[in-house]
Amino acid sequence: MRIGLTGTPGVGKTTVASILSEHFTIIDLVELAEERGFLGPTSAEFEAREVDIEALSSALAHEWNGPPEKITIIEGHLSHYLPCDMVIVLRCEPKTLRSRLSKRNYPDWKITDNVEWELMGGPWNESDSSGTPWIEFDTTDEIASKISDRIIKTIERGAKGTESSSVLDWAEEFGDL
Repeated sequence: MRIGLTGTPGVGKTTVASILSEHFTIIDLVELAEERGFLGPTSAEFEAREVDIEALSSALAHEWNGPPEKITIIEGHLSHYLPCDMVIVLRCEPKTLRSRLSKRNYPDWKITDNVEWELMGGPWNESDSSGTPWIEFDTTDEIASKISDRIIKTIERGAKGTESSSVLDWAEEFGDL
């Protein structure tokens, strides 16, 4: 099984993935894109390297035609675009996310963009109708090890996914941001 571990920057993907690495194979999406030649130069505007996610996904769809030897988690905020068997979405309350991103010394515009993205539902806005299960975890007040334990249990029991009508909704908080 291949699992995309996605979410807005700052929700805890890398921290959770490092804990999950004790149980599963972890692939960093940016490293994967670089290895395959789908990582562009650093954009001065966005202060990040652009991943050609469509080309990467297409290439991997041909390469990943069978199951991996071990459960594999692809960590990165675009991993939900890849050919995965499940998507895990990490979420975080926008005020807490703003604080986390501020501690990373992100510029104000980047903090605002990411907080607004989380507020609007983040990757849920990009989900498709492929039938791939999506499961959501709130990282706001839980430590990464507890989130990791919950993810392991979810994977072990073969969860069916979260209904889109039951996802976290931060919209009521919009005026306070």
